[in-house]
Amino acid sequence: MTAVALSIDTEAELDLAREHIRALERALGRKQREVDLIQEELSRSNDFLREVHRVLPDALLILDGLGSVFSANEEALRLLGATRDEVLGRPLGDFQTEVEITQDERHALLVERRVLRRERIWRSLDGVHIPVLVSMATAGTGDELSRMTICIAADLRDRQRMEMEIRQRQKLEAVGQLAAGVAHEINTPIQYVGDSIHFLREAFEDLGRVARAFRASLGPLQAGELTPEAFVAELDGLWRDADLDFVFEHAPPAIARAIDGVSRVAEIVGAMREFSHPGHRTHAVVNLNRTIVNTLTVARNEYKYVADVETDLGDLPDIVCHGGEIGQVLLNLIINAGHAMADVFQQSQQRGRLTVRTRREGDAITVEVSDTGGGIAPAIRERIYEPFFTTKPVGRGTGQGLAIARAIIERHGGTIDFDSEVGVGTTFRLRLPTSTEASRGHTGTGREDHPT
Repeated sequence: MTAVALSIDTEAELDLAREHIRALERALGRKQREVDLIQEELSRSNDFLREVHRVLPDALLILDGLGSVFSANEEALRLLGATRDEVLGRPLGDFQTEVEITQDERHALLVERRVLRRERIWRSLDGVHIPVLVSMATAGTGDELSRMTICIAADLRDRQRMEMEIRQRQKLEAVGQLAAGVAHEINTPIQYVGDSIHFLREAFEDLGRVARAFRASLGPLQAGELTPEAFVAELDGLWRDADLDFVFEHAPPAIARAIDGVSRVAEIVGAMREFSHPGHRTHAVVNLNRTIVNTLTVARNEYKYVADVETDLGDLPDIVCHGGEIGQVLLNLIINAGHAMADVFQQSQQRGRLTVRTRREGDAITVEVSDTGGGIAPAIRERIYEPFFTTKPVGRGTGQGLAIARAIIERHGGTIDFDSEVGVGTTFRLRLPTSTEASRGHTGTGREDHPT
């Protein structure tokens, strides 16, 4: 009886064990199917990521926790002019001119997990410098060494070329708008030159008549056919007829006026040529005070009827910048100041004052352009840098000047701000960093008032 009972219990336990085994097999089957699905999903994800790598128009680098390149797409290899083997395992610093990352950037990237966007200069293996817009973000958890960094870089060369063309077109459009005024500025000294040349031509003809008569009388005088008294009387009459006293009194001032007129025309043409020329495609050493004087010359017709100009140009080192772009910023500010003072002049008939100051402040140069116009209304001060925002009538402004100005100054690592009081005027203030290399041995100075 006992043996039969034991057999029954054992058989029941075996059945239960078999059931447990089948349940485990079913569970394992389900888990295997889940694993297979996950693997399929991972495979699809990997295929998708590989396709993203392949078609992404920007360079993509994935960095390990040490900052070395773990993965690179084809565009990154093309941009760096390298094979995959030449890139993988190398630190990102090998391919960019600016290696250091600031503490604030590191905190934003690793702690705040923000996406950082910075303009950088990459360097290909053959030494070509490539401006890029880099977007960086970290992926993964754990400590810093276990995280991956995703780095996407957009090639900025085409964009910068387009921006340069747009700025050049905008600058030439501004020059075109100033053309009538510049023509008037040239016409006035040309009239001085013309009047002086006409006077000198007539004076030369009179001198020629006297000289020819003198020569014709020498023969009879030497032959005794003409007495010295008669010779002197004849020459005196010719002198009086030609009014040579007047000629000798006014000829030197006429020559001086002609020289001054030619110099003035040369100054205007030189300023126009320097302002309109696209200049270097890269930054170069620039005398900022000279740029200001040239810009005031080009824009003179925009303010000379409504304002006097005062320049207070400090002792400045030359700076490394894009001179044409900085000239464009100054032109926009000077034209805006002229228009603001013209509006006030129409109402009050009181001439304004345009003041341009420069000074060095530590490692920066400050340029101030001040006017005595009507000021900027508080309601629109937040919008003046918006592209195409303008309060001027059609044909007088496009709303691009200040937007372009801020973009140019910020690209140079500087700042632009302003103070304004309604009914009193506005001061725009530019701050540009100096360059130690450009400062060696180059200084531009000057202080000059220009009554207009």
